[in-house]
Amino acid sequence: MQTLICFLFTIMGIYYGVYSQDCPLKISHELIHNYCTGKNSADLTVRVNGGFPPYKYLWNTGEQSNSIELTDNGIFQVKVTDKRGCETEFSTEYRAISTFKIENIKHERQSDGNYRLTVDASGGAPPYKYYWFGPEIQNFGTHVLTNALPGDYLLVVQDSKSCMLTRQHQIVAKED
Repeated sequence: MQTLICFLFTIMGIYYGVYSQDCPLKISHELIHNYCTGKNSADLTVRVNGGFPPYKYLWNTGEQSNSIELTDNGIFQVKVTDKRGCETEFSTEYRAISTFKIENIKHERQSDGNYRLTVDASGGAPPYKYYWFGPEIQNFGTHVLTNALPGDYLLVVQDSKSCMLTRQHQIVAKED
């Protein structure tokens, strides 16, 4: 019985050695920026194909799951090990995107009696698209809207990553 156990251990040792030389683990990743939600962070998730689950994860941050929240700029690395000891590593550099926001909407009366609306957007991922909705107007263009009438307006600003913010603005008619 003792010889059989040693024989099985040797076979397992040879298999382990051959397997670790040809490690078929492949890592894919997904990075989701949270600036759209008002948080200046991102979620980084890695997925493993190949090898033999379960997988163990060890990040250079000390975390041990397949997903981490990135709150600081830097290089993030993970080492993945399958149940047979096969290892592979993945690293990526993260640079935070500043929080997407609409700074302000202003209006001023023009000489013809109509109004000019302007907005300042910042953060997120420029360039931005501006969608204005209001009395007798639907304008898809720039951060400036001309020939606006008194009334309620809805502005939608979209960045290049499809994050959208909305703001309402009211123009009250002024008597001359």
